Amino acid sequence: MKKLLFWGITTLLLASAAHIATAVVMPRMERERTLQNLTSTLNANQLTLLDQAKRGTFDLKGISPDLAVALCPFDITSQPVSITAPLPGFYWSVSIFNLEGRNLYTINDKQVGTNQFSALIVKNSEQTDVSEDAPQRRGEGIIIRSNTDQGIVLLRIFIPDRASMQRVENVLGLTRCQTVSNGISSS
Repeated sequence: MKKLLFWGITTLLLASAAHIATAVVMPRMERERTLQNLTSTLNANQLTLLDQAKRGTFDLKGISPDLAVALCPFDITSQPVSITAPLPGFYWSVSIFNLEGRNLYTINDKQVGTNQFSALIVKNSEQTDVSEDAPQRRGEGIIIRSNTDQGIVLLRIFIPDRASMQRVENVLGLTRCQTVSNGISSS
């Protein structure tokens, strides 16, 4: 009886450990695989609009079909990356992730306070000429320090109705994600 109880408890503990490990590790591995797929498929430091067909290709889960989505894999190995985006007048957000899926920075339309979003992604160790606490509300942009050289910028814009789609596409057409050299953006 003791032997049966021992093996029953041992089996239960091993099964619990395997379940917990799977529940913790698998989502992280899936997220990292998706981010690696995005960064290897899309051009670095270039904004790409994901239409419905491309969303299926990258297996992006949990993003509403009412949102226009654009991605910019960034690489700041040699130069910082600048992001500039006009505001469409309704909900939008910019999220910046490292390749492990950790959020480095997120901002939305309510937090900006101007009609233009501007940011510079730099290495943690890099010195900048721009004031660290330059408030976005004055249109001076923000500095986002990254502890990794590569990551991804995710831009989401709400599409309230079909008539607004052209406006959203125009905003995305004016949005830039590009390297910066000596304070001058390069295309």
